[in-house]
Amino acid sequence: MEIVEGIQEALGDGNLSLWLIIGGLLAVWLAVKAVKMVVRLALLAVGAALWMGMAPWAGAAIEGSAADCAIAAVAEASTGWETNLTKRITVENLSGDAACAGDAIGLSQGAAVVRLRTFYDLPFQSWDVTPEAVGPRTDLPALPTRGSE
Repeated sequence: MEIVEGIQEALGDGNLSLWLIIGGLLAVWLAVKAVKMVVRLALLAVGAALWMGMAPWAGAAIEGSAADCAIAAVAEASTGWETNLTKRITVENLSGDAACAGDAIGLSQGAAVVRLRTFYDLPFQSWDVTPEAVGPRTDLPALPTRGSE
C-alpha cells in the first residue's frame, strides 16, 4: 500500500486523481483493442474482396455485337430495384445464329442468356433474350421432396 499512498500524496492526497489515472489507462487499453479489431476486420474485408474478384463466377463474358444488343435489351427492360443493384451485365450464353435487331436493342434472331451482376461481381438474376421477348428467368431447379430421392 506504500505505492498507492505515495501516488496519492504526489497527487494531493485525494482518491479521485488515482481513479482518473486508472480509468485513463483502462480507456487507452480499450482503445488499442478496438483499433486492433477494426484493422483485422478491414484486412478481412480486403481479403474477401480480392478472393471474390478471383472467384469462378467472375470470368470473362461473351462479347460481340449480338451480345451488346442483348445487354442493351436487358438494360432497357430492367426496373428500379434491378438497376440499383446491377453493377455489370454479362452475356453467359449466345446462340450461333444470334443477330442484332435494327435499332441495336434486342435480337432479330437467335437467343441469349444474360446475367445481372452486383457487388463483387456476384450474379443475382438471369434473363432470357429472344426476338419475341426479353424477360427474367423464373424457372428454379426443383428441390427433391420426400420419397422422390
